[in-house]
Amino acid sequence: MGRIRLDKFLADMSLGTRSEVKKEIKKGSVQVNGMTVKNPEYKIDTGKDLVSVKGRQVSYAQMEYYMLNKPAGVVSATEDKRDKTVVDLITEKKRKDLFPVGRLDKDTEGLLLITNDGALAHELLSPRKHVDKTYFVKIKDPVSSEDVKRLENGVDIGEEKQTLPAKISRISQEGTSLCLTIREGRFHQIKRMFQAVDNEVLYLKRLSMGPLDLDENLAPGEYRTLTEEEMNSFHSRKFFPREIKLATDGLALIVNRDNPDSLLTVRDFSRILTGEAKDWKDINPNSRLKSIQVVFDNKNSSTVRYTMDSICGGKPLATDNVSALKTNQQVIKYVAENPGAMGVIGVNWLGNRSDTTNLSFTEENRVMAVSAEDVATPANSYKPYQAYLYYGNYPLARPIYALLNDPRSALPWGFASFMTSDKGQRIILKSGLVPATQPVRIVHVKDE
Repeated sequence: MGRIRLDKFLADMSLGTRSEVKKEIKKGSVQVNGMTVKNPEYKIDTGKDLVSVKGRQVSYAQMEYYMLNKPAGVVSATEDKRDKTVVDLITEKKRKDLFPVGRLDKDTEGLLLITNDGALAHELLSPRKHVDKTYFVKIKDPVSSEDVKRLENGVDIGEEKQTLPAKISRISQEGTSLCLTIREGRFHQIKRMFQAVDNEVLYLKRLSMGPLDLDENLAPGEYRTLTEEEMNSFHSRKFFPREIKLATDGLALIVNRDNPDSLLTVRDFSRILTGEAKDWKDINPNSRLKSIQVVFDNKNSSTVRYTMDSICGGKPLATDNVSALKTNQQVIKYVAENPGAMGVIGVNWLGNRSDTTNLSFTEENRVMAVSAEDVATPANSYKPYQAYLYYGNYPLARPIYALLNDPRSALPWGFASFMTSDKGQRIILKSGLVPATQPVRIVHVKDE
């Protein structure tokens, strides 16, 4: 619980986009504690204030957890222009930021957890956690004892490393169906595992994930909230780590200094990343530049994962105009040398160390202003200055948490305590990030 902007509260509760709820607020359709509020930036206490829209009360849900029996033909994404998504099936959801924990292929059925709890998703999906996932598999040809041995020892699926050892159980008398337990989540992994032993998967259904078992009473496409017992199972197995917010980071979009384009919407940024917009003229018809070349710092970085999950709604990044280098410095250098390039890096890499006001960036490139609205204008677009990150104006911001599992472990808890202390927060501020427990200094500059 805490204080957040009224427009963000309504948008988070799926009452519309940020721009749509702003219009409703300004029209006088929204009341807080019985009083009409027309200021979208009005701060409300989600734990105390009563909010209603056109007389209908809007309750706040911080976290939601749904068990879904995913049917075939539905994609594991937050949005898709061609197919229905698993999030579309959750008709009773309160929040708009729900996402599937992991992905099942379009033709795969079974257990899928839908939530907005990023910490829980990390615990279930992190390769280092080795969380068991059990599937019911039907295959074309009977599985042999030699095939079982190979699968249980790990097989080569055409990647750098072979799969981790799997567990096979409940083999049918005919040998054409079985249960397979794996501890990874590689692309089409199970299908590729059986291809490695010259077989073919005909049907695939996930039965369990960690401590969560698929409810047999759920028909394909049906869902329910998690029970208290199921929630406790996560707690008991330490699948619910303690979150401690340390700072706020921002993704900066940098372009060549000769690029005249300075404004961009989040929607257009998504179009660029997914390949829908490949030329600068697709963004600005008056642009003299040609193709857009997006560069990230590293193909496995948190920046890439954030853009895929939070900006692209689970869609894959384009392969022809999106690439990754190895370091942030390489991204800055590449953009400085290529007029059509756009770099995506953390804000803290752009800070001007000689500027104590944090109101200027390095001079190698230009930093774009980003808007959450449908059309970017100077009035609704913001650069990733610390103040705009702190107040939530800059749309490409993300919180940084320390995730602590074991309260008995003194070292990680001591580190987290230090980072949230006055000294630790000053270190975070100096690094270019926005501290979580200390307000930033706001400097108002009047343009001459």
